[in-house]
Amino acid sequence: MALLLVWLAKQSLVTGTSRVLIDTVAGSMLIGALLILIGTKANHPGWVGLLGVAVLVWFGGTQ
Repeated sequence: MALLLVWLAKQSLVTGTSRVLIDTVAGSMLIGALLILIGTKANHPGWVGLLGVAVLVWFGGTQ
């Protein structure tokens, strides 16, 4: 995921394919955050990090 995000960051223009990749990464991070939140009953702080990544990717990909 990190390598994909670095590659996307180096792209000068958001194309249709880039948008799909951005949405996929943001969605997978959001799903991961929800699974950790529900699975650990909010006892593990990992969900906060994944949620942060999902938000940053989502809003950072709207260039």
